[in-house]
Amino acid sequence: MDISYLGLILRFVPHILVITLLGLAIYYFYTLYVAKARELSKTLIWITDIVRTMRSGAPDTRQAGLAKIFKNTILENNWVEFSRTLHEQYEVLEGRSRLKKHRLTVPSNYFFTPASIIDKQLRVNYFKHLPGLLTSIGIIGTFSGLLYGLSTFDATSPERINLSVGSLLSGVRDAFYASAFAITLAMVVTHVEKLFYQRCLSRLEDLNDAINAMFDGGVYEEYMAIIASSASSSARNRSLPEPIRAPSVSTSNINLGDQLDQLLKPLFEHLEDAQRQMAINTTKSIEKAFDAANAKLASQIESALQRHVRVPIDGLGAKISRSASTQATEGTKERLKKIIQEQGQSVDGTDDGSSRVA
Repeated sequence: MDISYLGLILRFVPHILVITLLGLAIYYFYTLYVAKARELSKTLIWITDIVRTMRSGAPDTRQAGLAKIFKNTILENNWVEFSRTLHEQYEVLEGRSRLKKHRLTVPSNYFFTPASIIDKQLRVNYFKHLPGLLTSIGIIGTFSGLLYGLSTFDATSPERINLSVGSLLSGVRDAFYASAFAITLAMVVTHVEKLFYQRCLSRLEDLNDAINAMFDGGVYEEYMAIIASSASSSARNRSLPEPIRAPSVSTSNINLGDQLDQLLKPLFEHLEDAQRQMAINTTKSIEKAFDAANAKLASQIESALQRHVRVPIDGLGAKISRSASTQATEGTKERLKKIIQEQGQSVDGTDDGSSRVA
């Protein structure tokens, strides 16, 4: 069967549409993911190298130097949040207090996270579903080719059937080519997406290690040791007689320990009072709850006893009373009958005696 020019165009329209959609998807994947992933990886490597070179500098200038490095970069906000957690440690030299260094209180991994840096910059939540979209486009191309081949199939005569079979098989072939091409692209995109994401993740881990290595940690343990040492020294000095009390030593550690002791003592006392008051309130609440529960239980028991014991007993007493009154009435009637009969007999006897006398 001769294929007209219009029919030829309609035959290749689905394939052209599928190829166009696949090309657009690959273009946006490269420009919005691959190119940005390369730029982000280079930025992380550059910052990491500079941070490592600054480790040999003075400890009191590291924080300011890092602030200059992160300024006007994609990591500036992360650095600002992390820098607020750095502890400033001072020392006293020649009667003047000066900044000695910054101490690490929280690891940088809590601020320089993959979700806030990599996922946000590369739009990972969208591009991780791109392989599925490519496969769906290939499936659409497959069905389009099959539908076109079936729509051009002519079964009116054996000659037309033989001519239409070639067109049908050609449409089926093109349909499977489109599906295979789309699936291949989906596999390539998946591999490239995971490769660049893992590369950026590795660079970010190197940066976190370099930042954490710039500042010494253990500030809490050191201050607690200073407080404990100061407390034990104060207790030992209070136990000694006044003449032999040890002279005060004005060092930065002792002064810092005394200051922390004075600052934390009211806080601890307030916490103890609050815990004591909370325990009292809790005990009162538990007592009230138990009293209410006991009163409710006693009321329920009293109601149950009254309903299941008192009411049947009262009914039984009423029945017994009615039975006793009935028996008493019948006994009284019997006694009255006997008295009347006895009186009647005595009257009859008197009349008989009178008649005999007469």
